[in-house]
Amino acid sequence: MENARIADANDSNCLERLATEAEQELIQKRGGLTLSKENPNYGDAKSYFKLAFSDSSIEVFVGTIDDVIVGFGVIKLGNLEDGTAHASIKALYVEEAARSIGVGEAMMDEMLICATSYKAEAVDAVALPGDRATKNFFETYGLVARAIIVQKALTE
Repeated sequence: MENARIADANDSNCLERLATEAEQELIQKRGGLTLSKENPNYGDAKSYFKLAFSDSSIEVFVGTIDDVIVGFGVIKLGNLEDGTAHASIKALYVEEAARSIGVGEAMMDEMLICATSYKAEAVDAVALPGDRATKNFFETYGLVARAIIVQKALTE
């Protein structure tokens, strides 16, 4: 049965493995290499999760099937420049073999509960161009595009 729960330091090995898989998948997508370089959740996963577990503004979730960890989600709670409470989903990843059965949904539900408890007025996430599955997933939760970032590579 699929489920989600708050992660803890005991989940670190699984989280590090999944973050490495997520990064490898991410950099293959259009815009993924830049996103990988911009976001600390891709790269040094060990340091990232150690920091996340000690930062009260970050919550890490794991998605499970029969208590086996097959995905992770990270949400950062904070404020916009004007002080408005806001939440950003920094990562949401499910192993390919475990997709489309409700693991991502279970984690998303928990992250939205977390954001609502924080009294965030909105939550956002990134979907890369051409990643229709991710865009569609977020749209089922009412997340819609609010900006389009364009980029031109200046080096080959």
